[in-house]
Amino acid sequence: TDHWDIEIVDCKIEDPDLTGPADIFVFSGINQDIDSIRGVHDRLKEKYPGATFVLGGPVTWSLEKEGKLDFLAYFDHLFVLDGERTLPEFLAAFERGAHKDLPQIIHAERFPVEHARKIRFDLLYPKAHFYYGAVIEVSRGCPFLCEFCDIRVLPGNNRSNNKQIDLIIAELDEYHKLGITQIQFACDNFIGNVDWARNCVKAINAWKLRTGATISIFTWLTINLYKMPRLLEDMRRAGFSILFIGIESVNRNSLLETAKVQNIGAMHEAIREIQAYGFIIAPGLIFGFDSDNKMVFDETLQFFIETGLIGGDPSFLMALAGTPLYERMQASGRLLERDDAVAARK
Repeated sequence: TDHWDIEIVDCKIEDPDLTGPADIFVFSGINQDIDSIRGVHDRLKEKYPGATFVLGGPVTWSLEKEGKLDFLAYFDHLFVLDGERTLPEFLAAFERGAHKDLPQIIHAERFPVEHARKIRFDLLYPKAHFYYGAVIEVSRGCPFLCEFCDIRVLPGNNRSNNKQIDLIIAELDEYHKLGITQIQFACDNFIGNVDWARNCVKAINAWKLRTGATISIFTWLTINLYKMPRLLEDMRRAGFSILFIGIESVNRNSLLETAKVQNIGAMHEAIREIQAYGFIIAPGLIFGFDSDNKMVFDETLQFFIETGLIGGDPSFLMALAGTPLYERMQASGRLLERDDAVAARK
């Protein structure tokens, strides 16, 4: 793809109607983006009817698992799973004029994230001023088996797949040269492979010592971090500041119900131990487990008071396609089809 003239358009901050002509428009998104994806697609298709339109990202895998990939049939091609190899292959076929011989749905094997290349910073430079921080993908996958989570059911994702640490440091260094100091480490569980996490943090501390950099890192991980005092100390020194941790529920039975085994135990002690190192915990919360009762909201509020948690990301339980929860709900006749769900809300 290096010789293609590429432009990235962030539809959240840029007007897609101002986008110029292109041979190929490549979209990505998650399920919640379906309506906006359709809107942008239709407007660009009207302006540039001869262009080729393709879509990838989590939305295609999710809808295929749900048996509803035809919701996206208006795209010329749909990429399912990782596109690091399939998209360049598609572009090569496009140059040869052979892309029309390819199927509409293009499936991929999982791409080994340890083979990732450095991101295209040349595409970021003109638009870096739009953002207060940056994102570095550092790993994929998680070893835990929470029933509601679709991370675990992606091929090869029930373990940590980790990026090369030298590449992470190189990307950190590039961002720092741009004056970007707020960094998100995108992953499913930063400590899914504890040895790799320790080595990554050690490398960040060595880079900071070498460059004098000051950064703040936000990441996602699991509550069992509280059992690792040396790693907690090293992470704080490295600049980790906010940790998203899936607390999910203060109801022990709800945690047992959904196999959130790492959260069953001394939750108060775990949170206070992590906070004692200066971290802010951003807790994920889910309401609507079968074991929840009408007191769960008051109990959650009391838990926040007792532990000193200062924020949260609450949501209602969703049976995501492909998860064991989805299969259990489907087998018991507790799932509404999309059209039925809309009718029920009306």
